[in-house]
Amino acid sequence: MEGAIEKIKERIDIVELIGSYVQLKKAGRNFKGNCPFHQEKTPSFVVSPERQLWRCFGSCGIGGDSIAFFMKYENLSFPEALTDLAQRYGVEIEKIPVEGKLVHYKEQLVKANQGAADFYHYILTKSSIGKTALDYLKNRDISDKIIETFQLGYSPSSWDSLSRFLHTKKFNDKERVDSGLCIQKQQGSSVYDRFRGRLMFPLKDHRGNAVGFSGRILSGENEAKYVNTPETMLYHKRTMLFGLNITKESVKKENSIIIVEGEFDMITPFQHGISAIAAVKGSALTVEQLQLIKRYANRVYLALDADKAGEEAIRRAIEVAEPMGFELGVIVIEGGKDP
Repeated sequence: MEGAIEKIKERIDIVELIGSYVQLKKAGRNFKGNCPFHQEKTPSFVVSPERQLWRCFGSCGIGGDSIAFFMKYENLSFPEALTDLAQRYGVEIEKIPVEGKLVHYKEQLVKANQGAADFYHYILTKSSIGKTALDYLKNRDISDKIIETFQLGYSPSSWDSLSRFLHTKKFNDKERVDSGLCIQKQQGSSVYDRFRGRLMFPLKDHRGNAVGFSGRILSGENEAKYVNTPETMLYHKRTMLFGLNITKESVKKENSIIIVEGEFDMITPFQHGISAIAAVKGSALTVEQLQLIKRYANRVYLALDADKAGEEAIRRAIEVAEPMGFELGVIVIEGGKDP
């Protein structure tokens, strides 16, 4: 394992790696930039290509090698960071010892969610069961390309279709429940599907890991319009920005992002060429979401619903974002409630 770690470090150009996240400028033998781990106007973050090390000489006072930077920036454990970097730089590594089995278990939950996304997408695009949902999307002028890009799907109306599918893929009841995909029956040991008869939007983190779902009802007035994955080991509403895994490069290139409410408000503008965009769940823009945005952009344009809740959300977002050094703007949609 030590040999693999050293090989990864040898493959990494620390200036190239950190420069893909932080704007660096040559400063003598080193490179400098604003520290990505605290707010500052005068650059105090130094990268040494000779020593292959970095350090913040500001309020953080932290530093380390390329792996340490990647761990902190992406909020990963050592095994997760090592696995990602090995794939990125083409280094084969043996199975990494798991820290208390937690990392392995989280990986299992991601696989369960991705398996569910594959299942729902197949039902929508390949099965007659999904025809109503597919027609619904077509009536909203959602293209096949968008359906594929965002891996939209449909959950059958039965109580155990997904559960039985995941059982065939060797996911046990606990994994199905802990992933948020199934619910434990109050009496008895069996589980049933959380999402039934809904258009499914896979929720993926900025690295593309499937962490949850949002399911929209197609008909019926006695059910919630949307059902979402509850808080799990993987899914945290306060950190989720729908679509950022797809749009982050455009956001970085434009140094700006448009924030909307909900999945449809995100994919519709995206389909029409607006690529630097992401959606919050509900209307609140949180500190955690802004910290994630800060990695890619300094300008935030709020295009939230033109109702009382949306107006209040804009006010709160401005209060939170301004101290973080963002340039802010509000997009007003004339003649409409949603973008």
